[in-house]
Amino acid sequence: MFAVLGICVAQAGQQFKLSEIKIENPPGFTGLPTYIGVNKVASQGTLDVVVAYGQDYRYYASGSITPSGTNNLKTWVSTLGCNNRGDFVYNTGQSSGGGVRYADGTEIAIPTDSNHRYAWARDINDSGVVVGHYYLGYEEGIPFYMKNGVVTMPFPAGFQGTFTRVDAKGRAFFYTSSGDFEQRAGYWSPEEGFVFSSVGLSGGKYSTLQGMNDQAQSVDPEEDPVSGRPTARVTTLHSLTYLPAPSFSGGGGNPNAPGINNKGQIVLDFTQKFDGSTKYRYHWALWDAPYDEWIDLYAAVKTQVPAGWSFGQVKGIDDLGRVYGTMKRPTGNTYALVRLDPVPEPGTLAALVTGTLILLRRRTRR
Repeated sequence: MFAVLGICVAQAGQQFKLSEIKIENPPGFTGLPTYIGVNKVASQGTLDVVVAYGQDYRYYASGSITPSGTNNLKTWVSTLGCNNRGDFVYNTGQSSGGGVRYADGTEIAIPTDSNHRYAWARDINDSGVVVGHYYLGYEEGIPFYMKNGVVTMPFPAGFQGTFTRVDAKGRAFFYTSSGDFEQRAGYWSPEEGFVFSSVGLSGGKYSTLQGMNDQAQSVDPEEDPVSGRPTARVTTLHSLTYLPAPSFSGGGGNPNAPGINNKGQIVLDFTQKFDGSTKYRYHWALWDAPYDEWIDLYAAVKTQVPAGWSFGQVKGIDDLGRVYGTMKRPTGNTYALVRLDPVPEPGTLAALVTGTLILLRRRTRR
């Protein structure tokens, strides 16, 4: 369910439509969410979300929301990944471990044994491959790869780390903290085995691997090495690229770069005093890879934001260029989940209409 909040123009003529994504309250939950997190934006726009209710966030649920608005939420679990169908992986705690909930509501548990008692699931792709790690008392442990219900643990004994994401090709990306592969990053797949990064897939000042696509590209929030302004850094297996800082990022800080899509578009937010504000607020930006420029998303939609609402954090971007984030409502410390849809520019739209008319005429003549 989407409520269109408006359409307005960004720099270079780009238009965006601002919509609210409706979240259906799980059974027994009332009111509006007091917290909304987005752990993953799948390539076609299915979201892995966590929502909490009440000022102490005591009531919470996690799961997936598809582009059509279908909610698949499970109470009292945490989630970290979903696929485009709406399947997601979840974790319940050390006593019962992790599992998979499918879009049709059925569930399976991650297999465990006496040596691997608690599975922490991290991600699932459209083929149903699940990755994560067996918990050893910290955030990391022994990585596992599950395909068709069969679990593989490819790393040697003594290794600790985690698989963070699995892409459309079934490649499980990892970083390591101990063992023979200490401080290494890369991916593993049954077909290719280990492929190591020569530069690392995380690091820099903020050391957070935030977003990843199916091209083995990841993005981290960074500061411009010269100006110190917020920007992002793109990492492939063998290269690091610092993007130029947005021209409108002066005085900003605390960058967050949660998403890169398969077209190389990147979303970024940072805190900044701007537009007459005396307090720090979130400013959103979009790196438009084909044109190598930043688009000011705040400027693009600010006139369409409902009265009293304020920008929260940007959360990701899908392959259609749709941007996801949260906004704070004016009362009750509650939040909304929103989406920014790029609108075709008039010239592009006219070309599409003309092409469609030509095709229709040809079919009529036949």
